[in-house]
Order: sequence, then C-alpha cells, then structure tokens
Amino acid sequence: MKRTIWLVILFMFHSGQAFAGGDVNVRDYSDPSKPIEVAAGQQFIITVESNRTTGYQWQLAGVPDSAVVQLENVEYRVSNTGLVGAGGMEVWRFKALGPGKTAIAIKYVRPWEKDVPPVKHLQFTVIIHR
Repeated sequence: MKRTIWLVILFMFHSGQAFAGGDVNVRDYSDPSKPIEVAAGQQFIITVESNRTTGYQWQLAGVPDSAVVQLENVEYRVSNTGLVGAGGMEVWRFKALGPGKTAIAIKYVRPWEKDVPPVKHLQFTVIIHR
C-alpha cells in the first residue's frame, strides 16, 4: 500500500500535476487539446516531456500576444530514475497579463539543426479572463 501511494505521488510530480514551484495557486497544464483558462494576474505552467540527452529541447514556435501572456522562465527537470539517458520534463512558467486569447506554440528541436523540421509541435490555446 505504501509503495502504491509513493508511485502515485511520483507520477503526479513527473507528470507536472503536483509541481507548482511551491505555489499551490499555480495551475499546471500538459494537454494541448484543453484550453488554458486563468484570470489576469495569475501564473500558470505548461509541462511537457523532454529528453535533453538526445539534444532535443522545446522552443517557442511563435510569439504569443505580449498583452495577454508573458513567459517567466523555462526549467528542465531530470527524472529521478537513475538511468543514463532518461528523459525528464520541461516546465514553462507564464504570467497572465490581461484579458484576451492567444496561442502558445512550441516545437521540439535540436537548436543547431537549422533546416530540419521539428520532431514534435504543440499548440496551447490560452484564454485570460478579467
């Protein structure tokens, strides 16, 4: 029973559901098919699987409306599996600035490969309420 509880907690942490940088008021999103809806002034997090050992990383594929959201920071979190080459999570923290709607598009690329299409592309719809 204890092992099961720890596995659930570990899964929540790595899936981003429990990570909020210590702030329980910060909502975490990882499913681009569901819109992100928050109030102006709030922060929110987008968490995506990543594996920096392969050279790939997520980058903005376009610039979201700067009157609606602002990128605060991006952090890579290594998994605690102890396995060489294991992936992790990229945690993107944004601040909702003002009411409106915008898209946050990200692409999974090797930054030095200039004429190679991304291997993955995600787009999140963001709706900020007053």
